[in-house]
Amino acid sequence: MNIWGNNKIFTKQFLLIVVTILFSGCAALSPPRAPVNQDEISIDPAKQDYKRSAMGWWQIGFHRPYLSDDDVLWEYDSLIALKVLKPVIDDSKDLGLWRFHRRAADDSSGHKFSFIFYATREMGEIIYQQVSEHPMVQILLSESHLERLSFYDINSELRSDIENTSDKKWPIELQKSWPYFIMGVSQTWLSLVELLYEKLQINKEANFEDQLEGFKQVSADIDLIWKHNGNHAFLHHLNALFAYQELYVIESQLRRF
Repeated sequence: MNIWGNNKIFTKQFLLIVVTILFSGCAALSPPRAPVNQDEISIDPAKQDYKRSAMGWWQIGFHRPYLSDDDVLWEYDSLIALKVLKPVIDDSKDLGLWRFHRRAADDSSGHKFSFIFYATREMGEIIYQQVSEHPMVQILLSESHLERLSFYDINSELRSDIENTSDKKWPIELQKSWPYFIMGVSQTWLSLVELLYEKLQINKEANFEDQLEGFKQVSADIDLIWKHNGNHAFLHHLNALFAYQELYVIESQLRRF
């Protein structure tokens, strides 16, 4: 039996909706507080009402200006992920759950690349410090490649439940399970970034412009991998894991992929 039927050709609209399904959920985060510049970030122990060992969700946002959909420089996301965040992830052996979120729109957040992680308050403070003091982040801010960093206020209410950053419209079981799924997706994307960047053999001492040009090529290569392999490597195998059951995708139509 051909489970693919006549659905070998995906329209642009269909792919965009599927991507939304796979990478949605971060919008369910608590309403963001007013963004702050990196220099304004502070940790006030006097305001901390929770133990440093208490677990919760934290978020770091890297903001770039948004001009139009055609002018989004997505390569900055992969540069930040590999050069800034991967070392932090590797150093944080007890970091249980984490993920990336990518978005660009004509609103107050603009082009925003987010790192969202589930950790103790103590680890959250360490990660915030590592990121804000990272040399690459300092370059990005000082040379206006980034407008600002935004941080979930670690002095505010602790989002301690696994489901706190999942979509509240989902069944509670899915809310609790989804963070593990999206972490795996984020790990896969980060691995692609790393492998493709290493393939370019760019000198570690290369200047910023040469490194950024390399990540531009990495972004283009990942786009091609998604275009030509995403159908089978991601969508088909995800559908297979769920026993090829149909799901509502467009206008409540049932489809398989």
